Amino acid sequence: MGFRHAAKRSQSEPTNPWIDQPSTAEVPVREVIVVRPRSRPQRMAGIPEIQSTLSRRELTREERLVPVWLVAAHGGAGVSTIAGLMHRVGDAGAAWPIAGDGEHARVVLVARESWTGLTAARRALTEWVGGRVPVRLEGLLLVAAQPGAPPKELRELAELVHSQASGAVWRLAWQRDWLIGHAAMPSDNTLRDLHQQLFDNPPTKGKQ
Repeated sequence: MGFRHAAKRSQSEPTNPWIDQPSTAEVPVREVIVVRPRSRPQRMAGIPEIQSTLSRRELTREERLVPVWLVAAHGGAGVSTIAGLMHRVGDAGAAWPIAGDGEHARVVLVARESWTGLTAARRALTEWVGGRVPVRLEGLLLVAAQPGAPPKELRELAELVHSQASGAVWRLAWQRDWLIGHAAMPSDNTLRDLHQQLFDNPPTKGKQ
């Protein structure tokens, strides 16, 4: 009797938003689709100013001979590790490599697939798309921040970043060995696919 009475009373009384628990109905998780690059990102007019955290670095004469540079959108993106595993690729750190003399260094932006990483990638992409950085952006490499698919809370931000990169996005899966200091080549083909995209389709000289 006491249980039934309590249940009836709770139905008649107004709910307390500070006490009542929200609905726990499960939302179906949508499968994450990895978009392989088919075209390079494109610049757009009318992009609003945005403060990027990236600096700029003037390349030396010798550094201009490096075919492609990896640029970290933020600290801890993994650029040094990845550059060490790839041939003909330089580590620019968290700075845009500026060639000068009308030349444009080829760049792949790298970011961790986390809220901080995606936000930093968005800022860097917005800066480039607006025409304020004289580099040739080939695309974006996202490095997984956890095993499996990213959290659903990141889906909207990830889709926005993908659109800014015009679909030229690679995703490197979680690398447990890197966490404990073993910089081994990933078992999947992401870096091999990236290398093939960069060097099997040579750019047109002078084209941005």
